[in-house]
Amino acid sequence: MYGAGGLAELINSEVEIALFAMLAELPLSMITNTLAILLILIFFITSADSASFVLGSMTSNGDLEPKTWIKLVWGFLIAGAASVLLFSGGGGLNALQTASIIAALPFAIIMVLMIVSVLITLSKDWKIDRKLRRRKREDRVKGEFKEEFVDDFKEEIYNEMKDELYDDFKEKIHKEIKDEIVKEISKEDK
Repeated sequence: MYGAGGLAELINSEVEIALFAMLAELPLSMITNTLAILLILIFFITSADSASFVLGSMTSNGDLEPKTWIKLVWGFLIAGAASVLLFSGGGGLNALQTASIIAALPFAIIMVLMIVSVLITLSKDWKIDRKLRRRKREDRVKGEFKEEFVDDFKEEIYNEMKDELYDDFKEKIHKEIKDEIVKEISKEDK
């Protein structure tokens, strides 16, 4: 099986018949080959039906039950595209790969534009976040400065008023005492 000219070499050279070559080595190969073909057909038919249903739904403005003729049109278009890919050039996998690359090029450009858009949005978000952090930091510093300034200002005003009141009170008391003494002396002299 794995020797020269065996199944491994066949798989490397002709991928399309590898499944049937492997099934030929097992017992009841005719039945398993028929089942394999039946399963492959069911897979393709189900995939094509699902694709035509989705495309019909999308072209019917999201209707969950698109009309039969719309699904048939999409089914024929899908079958036509598959037939063209199979019968063109070398056919088979090479044509499918080429068509995939050609169809993917516009989407690659769109993806690059989406990446640029995401980067622009992230940079704007980063700038906004940086401004918010700076504003919070400024508010915190302003609050601390205001607190410190108010405390210092209160203390300074308190000291000034205390000194003024002390001086005024001292002068007033001094004057009152002086007046009393002068009155007493003048009473005694009389």
